[in-house]
Amino acid sequence: MSVAGLALHPFTAPRDLPAALGLLAERAARNEKTVLLAGGTDWFVERHVAPPETEGTLPLVVDVSRLEGLRRVSLDGDTLRVGGAVTYLELRKDARVAARCPLLAAMARDVGALQIQARGTLAGNLASGSPAADGVCALAALDATLLLRSIRGARRVPLASFYTGYRRSVLAPDELIEAVEIALPPAGAPFVWRKVGTRQAQAISKVALAGVAVVENGRAKRLGLAMASVAPTVAFLPGDACPRPLARARGNHRRRSSGRRSRRRRADRRHPLHGRLPAARRRRARHAVLRGAARGVGRSPVAPARSSAPGFAFATISA
Repeated sequence: MSVAGLALHPFTAPRDLPAALGLLAERAARNEKTVLLAGGTDWFVERHVAPPETEGTLPLVVDVSRLEGLRRVSLDGDTLRVGGAVTYLELRKDARVAARCPLLAAMARDVGALQIQARGTLAGNLASGSPAADGVCALAALDATLLLRSIRGARRVPLASFYTGYRRSVLAPDELIEAVEIALPPAGAPFVWRKVGTRQAQAISKVALAGVAVVENGRAKRLGLAMASVAPTVAFLPGDACPRPLARARGNHRRRSSGRRSRRRRADRRHPLHGRLPAARRRRARHAVLRGAARGVGRSPVAPARSSAPGFAFATISA
């Protein structure tokens, strides 16, 4: 759908957050469909492949992009809070984000072309539920918490508990994502961000990996890893799926041959999106590259890995 097509939809722009929440509650009580519009970078694309709708069934579009309560980035001690309508461009230009959460800043640089960065938001990425979402991948590695609000009150939901399936979540019809809260790792914590696509920033991720480590005395106190475009939702990688040395710091020393077989089985299990991803062998090659990148989490500096598989463009790895 084009911007011109938006004129076919009923449209409103509430004056403030309480007014928006009241409108959501009224429409949810009547079981009426509502679309919250911040940047629209996902929704406009989705309308191109959506089934045709008659004029009377079109959802109400509610513009929340200018609501002051959703437009703030704040840092309170070791907690970073990003409002639901903050754009990726604002994230990448925020000095506090660059200094205290460089993984989020690195993702924001690669999430899309400048036009996408100027409109797209983390809350929109989360609400759309795309398994290829770069923003959700970074937030998963950071173990973010979502602040959901309605007129009934607010609740905090860990991102790991937010999705219930492909493009399904626990977000109620009368709720919106007010903010994303991140308990920041220590300053200087090693991280990795790698995006595999036909172009570095202006393509949907074929595969993406985000990782962050909290290392004390040479050992991993916490390791967060997540991947995009590998499952019905962004995948949180369990500890036994992480490569050495950090993921096995507690003494899991399986034989190499057994480890290779189990990693291949895990790679196969991560791909239920048949018809949406390339062939299994090519996917395994991409995963091998990203697992190699993840080995660098916790080391400094991290050298860029190379792949013999064709058609890859990588974002930088930082530590």
